[in-house]
Amino acid sequence: MNKKIATNDMYLKSLMAEYFENRTEIVLCENISEIDADLLLLNNYSGSVPPELFEKTEILNLHPSLLPAFANKNALSQAYTSGVKVSGVTVHYVEKNNFYGRIIAQYPIFIDCDMHYNEYVEALTSIGNKLYPPVASAVLNDKVFDFSEIFKHKCSAGCSSCSGCKK
Repeated sequence: MNKKIATNDMYLKSLMAEYFENRTEIVLCENISEIDADLLLLNNYSGSVPPELFEKTEILNLHPSLLPAFANKNALSQAYTSGVKVSGVTVHYVEKNNFYGRIIAQYPIFIDCDMHYNEYVEALTSIGNKLYPPVASAVLNDKVFDFSEIFKHKCSAGCSSCSGCKK
C-alpha cells in the first residue's frame, strides 16, 4: 500500500518529493480541511486546524525555534532579537487540543554575535531541510526517529553531506 503525504507548502512538497524519490505520493493542498493523506506536513503554520482532520491523519509542523521557547508565529525574529545564543528547529505533532504538541525532534544552531539575520534564517532553513524529511518518514512508517538518518541522505547536487546547499 502506497502512503500519501500532503502539505500546504510548495517548497516543502518539492523537498519531500526529492527525499522520498517517488516512493511516496506527495500532494499540495491549499485547503488543509480537504486533505486525504496519511500524514499532513506543515511548515511554520499559524492557521487553525479543523478538528475533524485529527481523525483522518497525523499532523506535523516544523517550527523555527527550540520549543517551548518562542512558541508563536514570530519565532524567527523573536529568537534572533532576544539575545539567545542557541536557537534551532523543532518538529512536533499538531494535536487536537494543543497545536504545539509532542516534540519529535529538535536540532540546535548557535547564534554568533556577528551572525546577520539572513545568515540565521539560512542556518535554520538548512537544518529544517535536513531534519524534516527523515522525521516525516519515521512517523509515516511508524518508526522511532533516529538522528543518524539526517546524515544518510545525499542531495541531488552530489555533495557528501547536504546542508540544504541547493547547488
